[in-house]
Amino acid sequence: QNNGAEALSLEDFKRRVHAAWPGVTGILISDVPAQIHSGDTLTLNVAVTLNGLNPEDIAVECLFGQDTPSGDWATVERFSTTVTATITEDNASDGTQVYSFTLNIQLAGLQKFRFRIVPNHSAQLHPYELGLMKWI
Repeated sequence: QNNGAEALSLEDFKRRVHAAWPGVTGILISDVPAQIHSGDTLTLNVAVTLNGLNPEDIAVECLFGQDTPSGDWATVERFSTTVTATITEDNASDGTQVYSFTLNIQLAGLQKFRFRIVPNHSAQLHPYELGLMKWI
């Protein structure tokens, strides 16, 4: 019907992401309280330098979890978000965008969180099919 437009869009997306990925960076810009209780709401903001990508070309994921007795990481809950704001300060000419999470914390006990940046396209068969991920 569309002469393969979605496949062509995905191919262009993959080319752009692979070219820009080395310069994609992220940083947590929210203050995090020392303690968070079950039932609390927590807003976390991550600034991502896109290095020429479009804001919708990536997703930022927040993973809550715990260290296991063997020292490995066990993810308990995963949240994903797309862009919510553009940083407008003069130093944002690099395409820095803010990705925001408002989380209702339901987990009890000592929890940790991690963030990762992943490519995001509606035609991907799997969210991690490009094999690209940046941990923050």
